[in-house]
Amino acid sequence: MKKFFILILFIFPLICFASFNLNQWPYYKDINLSENKLTRFSIDDEIFTYANVNLMDLRIVDDNNSEIPYKMIIGKDAEKAEKFYPIMLNNSFVLGQNSSVIVDFNEKGKLINQMKIITDSENFQRNVIIKGADDMINWNILNDTAYIYDYTDKKAGVKSQNTLVKFPQSVYQYYKIEISDPEQNPVKINRVEAINYSIEKLKEVSRRPEFTINHNTEEKYSELIINLSARGIPTNKILFNIFDKNFNRSLLIYTSNDSNNWKYNSSGYIFRYNTEKFIGENLSVNFLETNDQYIKVIIQNKDNQPINIAGINIFSTYREIIFQPNNNKNYKIYYGNKKANLPEYDLEKYFQYLDLDNMQTATLSAQKKNSNYIPDKEPEKPLSERMPYLFPSALAIASLVLLFLVFKFFQKK
Repeated sequence: MKKFFILILFIFPLICFASFNLNQWPYYKDINLSENKLTRFSIDDEIFTYANVNLMDLRIVDDNNSEIPYKMIIGKDAEKAEKFYPIMLNNSFVLGQNSSVIVDFNEKGKLINQMKIITDSENFQRNVIIKGADDMINWNILNDTAYIYDYTDKKAGVKSQNTLVKFPQSVYQYYKIEISDPEQNPVKINRVEAINYSIEKLKEVSRRPEFTINHNTEEKYSELIINLSARGIPTNKILFNIFDKNFNRSLLIYTSNDSNNWKYNSSGYIFRYNTEKFIGENLSVNFLETNDQYIKVIIQNKDNQPINIAGINIFSTYREIIFQPNNNKNYKIYYGNKKANLPEYDLEKYFQYLDLDNMQTATLSAQKKNSNYIPDKEPEKPLSERMPYLFPSALAIASLVLLFLVFKFFQKK
């Protein structure tokens, strides 16, 4: 069955695709490949910059000007999470020491590797110890360096929380969670979710763009402006390289294409603690994916000294194109047609049957201008714009004629 679909993929482009209209696409890149087999290549920054924002205008064309079907793959996480809700036993706390709970699965054999602590406590950072046992006597430590946190600023509308604790896959009947309480303000454990989690991690593209930072001592914030050098590049995460040891800051993120007109995007929270009672950090912030060239980060310092940012990394979700060459032809990818619609190919229907494990990886040339491109004619300007003097002149002449007639009228009297 698989061979049948692969055969279709080879034959289909030869019999079904009409000639590609070269004069509507201003840019292209050569696709450099070595074999006549299923091929992948990544979308680079030049394509992101000069193609449509939604990438609907991408077209692969062979040297006979025939359009070749392709599929775009976006490197999202492939996640699988099986959840369990064990019974809570001995949910208690000792002020100044810890809050703790034992959870019971009623039987042995549930494979899990995470626990999420559901709590309505706010504004905390705590170390957590996870233990497992089959008899509630002989406890085995699964993770003694975990930590959880919550940052809530109701006035600013900012909330960031992570109460997920990870540990090696285990099959104990009982688990014990101990949350430290160095501030004599124990974290309340409302309930616990147990999770068996697996993931095929997304592919990300990392960049180190230029940035400037200014400190506003009067308003008590730092302003970080990141310049990606071009529009169209999709980004969705910032990782900060910070030297300071102990800090806790909320962030506001804005984006723009001209560094003047800013749009609010997201809020976030970064921290690092390296103390005797708690060690942990969160230096990355996810935000809504944007294609804007500039990103502004407002760091709320309050009465603290500004943190020292040594560098940043900006991340994009990886995007790649997969297509099937035929007959060892040359291939190009065209883009830049602002009026292009999203292509629809039969490839989408049988893509799942293709052998994706043995693909070759192609490279792209530098961007080239399409010599066959014919720009759209600019719409004809209205007569008033083409001859701006016409109407004022006509009005002046009409006024003179009217004055002359009035003059002649009074002369007769």
